Amino acid sequence: MSGQVRIELYVDPCCPFAWIAYQWLAEVQQHRALELGLHLRSLPMLNEHQSVSPGYRRLLAHTWGPARVATAVVQQQGPDALAPLYEAMARRIFAGADHYRVIREDLDSVILDALSEVGLPARLADAARGDACDSPLRASHDAALAPIGDGVGTPIIHLSASAFFGPVMTAVPRGSEALQVLDGLRLLAGYPRLFEIKRPLAGGLELGSTTPESSRSGSTGRRAMDVNMASARSA
Repeated sequence: MSGQVRIELYVDPCCPFAWIAYQWLAEVQQHRALELGLHLRSLPMLNEHQSVSPGYRRLLAHTWGPARVATAVVQQQGPDALAPLYEAMARRIFAGADHYRVIREDLDSVILDALSEVGLPARLADAARGDACDSPLRASHDAALAPIGDGVGTPIIHLSASAFFGPVMTAVPRGSEALQVLDGLRLLAGYPRLFEIKRPLAGGLELGSTTPESSRSGSTGRRAMDVNMASARSA
């Protein structure tokens, strides 16, 4: 399937499945005309009315910072500033064997280092510690849900007149596989009566390359870890 494609991708910087989806679409851009709009969601907002374990609720409390800072950057620098900052944050969060530890303990340094990498002032990190950006963050979060409704996780993709939760993948498709996944998604999007496809989780989570160049270069380097989430719907 050829022709210019426009996709809106909604992510939370702390969601591994969103990071995989972003890298997949960056891979597609190396081989095909794809216009990608990147937008923010919030894991705490996603789960605020959900029944989740106390441990996961505590983890969610840590995830406010990156999304709030990214929202502040969009508000002050414009939407084009989001992708470089998101990449810089996500590479650091998912670089090691335990991104949950990074979320619990290291997000302050992740934010500061990411801002420095993309040439933005360190003062923007202050947004992580307050709710001043929560209103525009919620507006973006709600825009993701507008055509699809509640009860879905992240990432969310808007493609033409269709909206999807997912695709939720445990590894980044590369080369021809990346194009096949996109073509399959476009084909399914063309059938208005499609409701849901789901199959059991298999294998570990491979979060892709974590070097600054890899998210746009089509690199095949990967990091692997076990999946210990009950469902991608809460991530």
